[in-house]
Amino acid sequence: MSQKRIPREWCDAVAAALKAQRHRYTATAFQRFQQDFPSLYKYDLETAFITALSSGTLTGCHVTMAHPPGDTWEFFFLLDNIKTYGKILLRDDGSGVIIHSAHFPERTHLSCD
Repeated sequence: MSQKRIPREWCDAVAAALKAQRHRYTATAFQRFQQDFPSLYKYDLETAFITALSSGTLTGCHVTMAHPPGDTWEFFFLLDNIKTYGKILLRDDGSGVIIHSAHFPERTHLSCD
């Protein structure tokens, strides 16, 4: 497999949820974000996510997660001009998104590369 263009509908729904503050971070995701970007705030991260999601060219890998039900993608994006790994789940019930990852990449490639 290889990276695919992330569907526009998914990107728009996630960006809308972020703008409406209908999101939460996993404890690990927030801890890693703070560790890797100690001078940045959640707002900076959320703005970077929205910028990447709005580009129309975002590519990544579809990821299967056991829980909760949702549609999850992993991708690279720029945060403070630094390549960053992100993984976001869009909940099936439409209640918002869960940010699973936002940190320095551990690998040079995504899981589907």
